[in-house]
Amino acid sequence: MDSSQIHSTKLFSPSLDQIVDVRVLLLTKLPLEIVDTVIVEADYRARIWAGVRVDADDDDIGDSWDNSHDEDEDEEEHSNTLRTPHNREVEGHTGSNHDDDSGGDAEFAVDHSRVIVVSAEYQPFNTTEKLLVTKAIPEKPERVRASEDDRIPRIERVVFCFESHDQGWGGESGLVGPYDGSFTWFEAVIYRPDENGGPIIEKIPPGAFINNEGISGKYKPVGSWVIQRNMRADGEYREYEIVWTKESNFEWDGTVGCGTGKGFVEALEPGDKIGIIARAQYPGWVNNTWNAEVEVVLSC
Repeated sequence: MDSSQIHSTKLFSPSLDQIVDVRVLLLTKLPLEIVDTVIVEADYRARIWAGVRVDADDDDIGDSWDNSHDEDEDEEEHSNTLRTPHNREVEGHTGSNHDDDSGGDAEFAVDHSRVIVVSAEYQPFNTTEKLLVTKAIPEKPERVRASEDDRIPRIERVVFCFESHDQGWGGESGLVGPYDGSFTWFEAVIYRPDENGGPIIEKIPPGAFINNEGISGKYKPVGSWVIQRNMRADGEYREYEIVWTKESNFEWDGTVGCGTGKGFVEALEPGDKIGIIARAQYPGWVNNTWNAEVEVVLSC
């Protein structure tokens, strides 16, 4: 994942209403078939995007910085340590950027000296950390609804990106695929408004957050899906990109480590928010996360 991806939200992203406006305008000059082709080829879609990159500059953070930590913790923002859910300080790991050999500009060299560390070192040896939560899925504009109940926009795809690795050692012997027996991974959770439920307060760890919405109110988790496992016993940061659509129905494959995504896109409704959770299970397993992003691409 190069440095340009973290700035993707600075590109123009139309709203669903703007997509309808453009479609109506084009239909005054062009036949329907050409209008559809133009919109598809231009990928003129609405987008919901959220990301976390631990060492992003202050200029990148802007108004989206998560200020939920106490003032007494200000010094921690600029240190090379981040606290795990068990309040244990872990020295940041300086990893190598595996894209360095590609001859890329040194200006975009990756500094992994600060990471979000999720460790399963303590009981119950099953640790989770909330990384980010998107804004809510919007409703389809009323003027293009086929009926009163036709509120769900067309979700073209959901894209997840990570840069991460595990503790770099361990694992059972005799495993075939590089992701078989990996006990550090990421999950997607759908949070749905629930007027009858109690408030859910999701703590987000210190870091640089862009478009992070968070959860504070009456929501309920309605399901979780495994997105991606880290390569087993591998200490190098690796980039992962996972794309889910309504047609997603992958079989588990220990050579790639991604989840099936089955039923995720179909389950999304207006008002839902998508959360990403980093996980580690069993003693010794550690999920080191430097970058995480999610993008939801919608049309009418």
